[in-house]
Amino acid sequence: MNFQNFIKRFLPLISLIILFVSCKNDSSKLTLVFPNKVNYETFIIAKHLGYFQKTGNDLKIITVNSGINAAEALALGSADIAAMGDGPAVILMSQDKKISVVSRYAKGERIHRLISDTAIQTAKDLSGKRIGIQIGSSTHAAFLGWIEKQGVSIDDITIIPMNPLNMPEAMKSPI
Repeated sequence: MNFQNFIKRFLPLISLIILFVSCKNDSSKLTLVFPNKVNYETFIIAKHLGYFQKTGNDLKIITVNSGINAAEALALGSADIAAMGDGPAVILMSQDKKISVVSRYAKGERIHRLISDTAIQTAKDLSGKRIGIQIGSSTHAAFLGWIEKQGVSIDDITIIPMNPLNMPEAMKSPI
């Protein structure tokens, strides 16, 4: 995506955040939390280019490792607004009725990746295997939907709760 298309696509979201910052009535700093991952490039680029600071408002930006961490920050009051995937958002909204989606800024298929040993070629090859996944993440939700669509029962797979930061090392470890 070239820069001009990027601006056209994501300017409404950035404008919404700027408006939210501008409308805050008290003098406290507004806190925006988002994961420091490629799916959140809108925020990363806007921060890097200084778009948030150009509003003249007092905005504190915190980056976290995952959408689950962003949801936790919002739930605990450490953030006023947060970006996260569908999975963490649905979990959070089901637990806190004061939380709602303000805007959806991106969508698409094939944003999640399943990485495995070369012996696993199809979804059915996952039967009897262990899968490391971040529980409650959008990837987790996408995985559950995908295996169901492929006709694989979750009962035939062992889910290992895993932090994404530990996944590369886990892939290297022989079982």
